[in-house]
Amino acid sequence: MSSPSFAEVRRGGESGPRRVALLGSTGSIGRQTIDVLEAHPDAFRVTALATGSNGALLAEQSARLRPAAVALADEAASAALDLPGGTDRVGGTDALEALATRDDVDLVIVATGGVVSLRPVLAALRAGKIVATANKETLVAGGHLVMPLARELANATAATDPGDPYASPLAWLATDKWLQGFAYRIPVHAWVFPLAGIGVITLAFGTVSYHALRAAAMNPAKSLKTE
Repeated sequence: MSSPSFAEVRRGGESGPRRVALLGSTGSIGRQTIDVLEAHPDAFRVTALATGSNGALLAEQSARLRPAAVALADEAASAALDLPGGTDRVGGTDALEALATRDDVDLVIVATGGVVSLRPVLAALRAGKIVATANKETLVAGGHLVMPLARELANATAATDPGDPYASPLAWLATDKWLQGFAYRIPVHAWVFPLAGIGVITLAFGTVSYHALRAAAMNPAKSLKTE
């Protein structure tokens, strides 16, 4: 019997598709993310969606994906939102945090713009969720808050579940989906992403080691003269 894939074993050892909360579902990145997730229904299930003002598209996505909960920042549009049975409407200033920390969410994908997702990202990491972000503002404005939590979670995950590779499979799936639209293309193999990661880590380790050894071997007096 083969071992279950990374998408078949959820956190805590439960089996089944990874349960996804998608923040920013109606934007360009959000729509492409849904295309990828829908192409792999055995691997992923969308349980929460959130967007800013596009209520019509959110209603369409909800009817198709049947999430457990949705959030729409535009209060007027939210009140008129037509949702399928079994889908809860989440409102308030902390709606994104509420979705990102739900018990039925394993993976939070951030496809919003600006810093609106900083608080949800921090809340998700504190709750032990895996966060995949395509939002640079979150890291630019709050990287000093996000990265320590991410490293802590990564270390804890590696210690308990070393076979939990999220980023590379998702990156490969998204890239492969995008390339399908080109008549002439070079296939991107799944091994490219972990190999690239190993290469970056090796390069960084070598660079830091070289400069550390060079600094240790330098004559302090000579160094002071050149400053």
